[in-house]
Amino acid sequence: MQSRGFHGLIVGLGNPGPEYERTPHNMGFLALDALFSASPGAWGVVKAPVGKCELHRGGFNGSTWLAVKPLTYMNRSGDAVGTLARWYRIPAEQILVVHDELDLPPGTLRFKMGGGAAGHKGILSIVQSLGTNAFPRLRIGIGRPPSGHDPAGYVLRPFHAEGLTALPDTLTTAITAITLFCAKGLTLGMQELHGSQRKSLVPGQAD
Repeated sequence: MQSRGFHGLIVGLGNPGPEYERTPHNMGFLALDALFSASPGAWGVVKAPVGKCELHRGGFNGSTWLAVKPLTYMNRSGDAVGTLARWYRIPAEQILVVHDELDLPPGTLRFKMGGGAAGHKGILSIVQSLGTNAFPRLRIGIGRPPSGHDPAGYVLRPFHAEGLTALPDTLTTAITAITLFCAKGLTLGMQELHGSQRKSLVPGQAD
């Protein structure tokens, strides 16, 4: 399948509305906003062939990419992603989905290819819409809630102290990770991101 002039699609997951702006479940939205802010003029809003999404166009090393924030609420994220993938003829392996991850500590980011949704309704919706789970993901750690707290409520409340403190560095790393994926692909991007994060955990390790 030949893409219509775009190398791939970056998907940031979240929920629309001011009440969700600074919550862990909006980490995908926050990562894309950080990417756009870090490269003023490089990204611009374009008209989308589907409603209820915010679509941007930008580039990395001469290749042109699309980036989307679905505005359908998390459990309908696949509505926009599936339509855009089909309209622009973008294969699943060139769709990077950026999302929050309960099973990683705050500030930890990991690439992943395929796999299950692990209860993440945004991922599940995209799997259902694309008809495959074989798409790359950038998982941004938000950590688990304290014992006895409901994860569903935890991800929709404002960041707790640890997550808020880690947020600026987390978003900087997310920009780096997205750029690595778009410029070098998943395998090399994974090696560099995971290697750098392991290095940062070694006490006394020189930069």
